Amino acid sequence: MMTAELPKRTRKGLDGFGKNASPEQREARQRAAHEAVMPFLVQGRDNVAAELRIDEIEPSPNNFFAMEDIDALAADIAEVGLLHPLVVRPLSEDPLTHYELISGERRWRALRTLVDAGDKRFERVGVMIRRITDDQAEHALISANMEARDLTVAVRIEAIARMRVIVGRERAAGTVEGKTADLLATRLGMAPRQIKRYEAIAKADVGIIEAVDAGTITLRSGVALAGRPADVQARALTELTAAEKKHTEDEAAEVIERAARPHVERHPAAGPSEKAVKALRGAVRALERIQPFTLDVEYRDEALALAERVLDLVRPMEDGQ
Repeated sequence: MMTAELPKRTRKGLDGFGKNASPEQREARQRAAHEAVMPFLVQGRDNVAAELRIDEIEPSPNNFFAMEDIDALAADIAEVGLLHPLVVRPLSEDPLTHYELISGERRWRALRTLVDAGDKRFERVGVMIRRITDDQAEHALISANMEARDLTVAVRIEAIARMRVIVGRERAAGTVEGKTADLLATRLGMAPRQIKRYEAIAKADVGIIEAVDAGTITLRSGVALAGRPADVQARALTELTAAEKKHTEDEAAEVIERAARPHVERHPAAGPSEKAVKALRGAVRALERIQPFTLDVEYRDEALALAERVLDLVRPMEDGQ
């Protein structure tokens, strides 16, 4: 894609308003500067290098990526400057239009932090202006963040889902060809199999997704667990997270299989009824009354010993009745 450079005079003076300029002068100069930019925004020359005032740039409403470490980034920019221009698009044909960020929102927020703190060096910033559609802008936003950042599972799932919607609209409009899986893989920088895993885990219990993010289990283990019934997921997840360690895929598989075995709820054994205890005691007394000549002494002693052992087992239960 071609990059159009504005004339040096235009780039240098773009939005460079004097402190004493009247509102009318500022508006006239702003309009002239933007009118110098607009002719470059034509088909095939939509990458226009320019400078804009920081307050003319707006964040994209479609940006769902986390904005982290802004203060640290601001400190870096204050020290070494803005190394890469922001990428923006005009929100309308009006020369006084504002511009929407396509990529670089963290840098824009860091720059705003510096300007708000009184650093006037960054009141104007270098940008690349592109003329692209809403879907193209969101496509570029997602692709840029997927390539440059360490993202959570939840954010990757959202990125895949949004890119799938964009591809679907483009396919309906007849502007793209090829398999959806291949298009997603190219745009997201991911293997088709990896995309399928993220989509498979998308409907899983949030605890499974958090376990993958924490490194407790791998993505593959998370997908395997997500395919099990909810009760199995709950039992396996409880055991996996309680260990407070990173589980290999084999270890996680063993826990999942254990959780999937038939789960029988065990109740305390019921004690003998009062009638059964009385009957047993009666049998013991009857044995004690047997005359030696009616039963071999050896057998009689064994029977009494057995009865006493049984009574020893049931006495605690009898006492609890």
